[in-house]
Amino acid sequence: GDKERTLYIPKVYIQKELLYYINNGINYIASTKSGKVMDGSQIYRFLNKIYKKIGIKYSGAHILRHTFAKSMLAKDVNIVTVKELLGHASIQTTMIYTNPNQKEVQKAYLNAIKYL
Repeated sequence: GDKERTLYIPKVYIQKELLYYINNGINYIASTKSGKVMDGSQIYRFLNKIYKKIGIKYSGAHILRHTFAKSMLAKDVNIVTVKELLGHASIQTTMIYTNPNQKEVQKAYLNAIKYL
């Protein structure tokens, strides 16, 4: 989206990653086996290969944002906060992530009927 966003990552995670890259002679976060910087299409293919291996039917990097948003909402993080974390201009865009999947609907229903 060509927007600048702030990421909140615990310092200890960044330090661990940097140490890993330094100790293994890696110069770039997304690099090929030969050590060159990956371009967008290479990252897309790399992610899709991983998704296929673990049985995820979606493709591309955007599913990572979708997963992040859904997990934040599942942890009862306020939707306005999720909107800000995603960098959306409109709450309507963030509301796309509020649609429950079939498992979530089933779980909500089964929990609700316990109290009938």
